[in-house]
Amino acid sequence: ISKIKIENPDIISSNTYNLLTDKAGTPSDENKGTVTINDVGITGISAGNSSTVYVLMVPNETALSGSLKFTFTVDGEDITGTVEDASTVGLLAGTQYIFNITIGSSVPKVHSPSNCYMIPPDNSRIIPVNVRGNGGEVAGTGLSTSISPSSVGILWETSRNLIILGSLSSDKKINVTAGGAMGNAVIAAYSGADCSGDILWSWHIWVTDYNPDETPVENGDVYTITNTSGSYIWMDRNLGAITVTPSTTTTLGLLYQWGRKDPFPGAGNYTGISNNTYTSLPIYNQNGTALTEESGTSGSGIKHAQALETTLSDKVLNLRNSIKSPMTFYYGVEGDNISYDWYTSTDNADLLNSGLWGSSTSESKPSGKTIFDPCPEGWRVPYFEDGISPWKSFDTGDVGDSQNSYIYFPWYSSAWESSYGRIYTESVPANMYYPATGFRYWGSGAFFLVGVNGNYWLASVVNSYSSAAAFSRSIVDPYNYSNRAGGFSVRCVKEK
Repeated sequence: ISKIKIENPDIISSNTYNLLTDKAGTPSDENKGTVTINDVGITGISAGNSSTVYVLMVPNETALSGSLKFTFTVDGEDITGTVEDASTVGLLAGTQYIFNITIGSSVPKVHSPSNCYMIPPDNSRIIPVNVRGNGGEVAGTGLSTSISPSSVGILWETSRNLIILGSLSSDKKINVTAGGAMGNAVIAAYSGADCSGDILWSWHIWVTDYNPDETPVENGDVYTITNTSGSYIWMDRNLGAITVTPSTTTTLGLLYQWGRKDPFPGAGNYTGISNNTYTSLPIYNQNGTALTEESGTSGSGIKHAQALETTLSDKVLNLRNSIKSPMTFYYGVEGDNISYDWYTSTDNADLLNSGLWGSSTSESKPSGKTIFDPCPEGWRVPYFEDGISPWKSFDTGDVGDSQNSYIYFPWYSSAWESSYGRIYTESVPANMYYPATGFRYWGSGAFFLVGVNGNYWLASVVNSYSSAAAFSRSIVDPYNYSNRAGGFSVRCVKEK
């Protein structure tokens, strides 16, 4: 344990005496409510054993009460916990209180940065907001790995008070506390104070009790699918889904434009959506105000704008715009060389960027996970390997390598009206469910074919298109491809 921080603005606010510095007085506003002890020097605590740390606080003349929040930095990982005892006993001057805090693992996992953080309900997570994505690089973007935000705020969330953000620390970390509900949120780091200036980066917060990294998996499952190019371990749900129950909107998950890291809300229902409408799941800003979505740039929520023309001297123009505007769906235009790409609207193949999710063609495995990959730590967008789709084994016969073939698969199809999706029976374990999420149209951002088609991105590309798996009631095509500006689902696979 290298550092301990204790927080409660109602208790730790004035008349503080710091034993380490031998100074007394009122903390500055940025330190008010917080006591931090650096260089604690506790090492080698084995499971089941304990160590004692003494913290002396001198309260006012009257007893103080309130929960105390403790943050321990263990092997570089911040672990938080709340002691509720203080709210029942009060804090009296001249009294010693002993709080027993158990750290669940003797070797806590050190989490790497990513664009998506999974947080269980009623739990907290401290995340770094000075790193873009996982800290890697993408050739041709010219982006720096590091940023230095001045503030962090909530862009949107699927229910009011889904998450609460703490204060931005001096080392550019922020505590994200989830309430009791499950859902999704997007937070953003700003160049200016109080959420002003440019958005420097943004992150998806997935509040879910599903934990695919535990053994056994908590509140769900993972599935193995094996084909001629190897085995893939899949999540049992779409990225952003909070249930796996067929024909429920909470199972649809979120939608992504190919190569972008930020999600867009999925459809608001399965059966009541007509093509070319904007009926999405409700979302709210950090003040709890419902956000509206309409055609174009009207409305207060998700907006829609045509990708701008780009030149070779400024080929990352739309990429920069997408980072600054994570709530804008940049739709494309038709062209022989770009095919509705949000990255550029200029019909020049030299302006494409096929490396945003891994620089891969349909014939090769992509490079390492990129800073734009939307999956949580340890997971990534699936990909072709040796020209084979990760969904190839869904076929009962010889698929071959045709990228335009429609193939029948061993799925349940007779109960489509009750499931609005496909249940794959030959995964291990069996019965992995894929909802027919429909998609956001690449020419407008509106919803199409919800409950009719399923469309799932891969990291791989096919010429000016990107690879995808697609299915309907009667067919499944693991060798499909589509326009990069389309908003499709993502089903993450474990990194290998």
